[in-house]
Amino acid sequence: MLGREVRAPVDIVYGSPPSSYPASFDDYASELENRLRVRSQRYKEGDWVYYYNPRKFVGRQDKWRRKYSGPFLVTKVIGPVNVMLQRTKRQRPFCVYIDKIKPYVAEVMPKSWLDTEVVTPDLATTK
Repeated sequence: MLGREVRAPVDIVYGSPPSSYPASFDDYASELENRLRVRSQRYKEGDWVYYYNPRKFVGRQDKWRRKYSGPFLVTKVIGPVNVMLQRTKRQRPFCVYIDKIKPYVAEVMPKSWLDTEVVTPDLATTK
């Protein structure tokens, strides 16, 4: 919480643990900045994710409700912060911001429908 190890009265009695503190305040500030910096999550096509979609119900407590739904398949990466999600093969894909998704972790992943290619006849040859 304070960005460093807190010294307690027990440290006075038994001595401090080996010091892992930076040598100067500048080193400490740069090390703290590196630890507290946000690391963006990168998703690629074929990843399974949960989608943050909280819904409000009248007369129900928000505390115990599920806020994430899924899993959803990332069908396309639009840019560094937007992806297209699709729940099933027949559902329409929709665009979401990456802050609204988190990785889906399971022992057995669902089967992706992106692996199967759809063969479309060439319109020029079918006259």
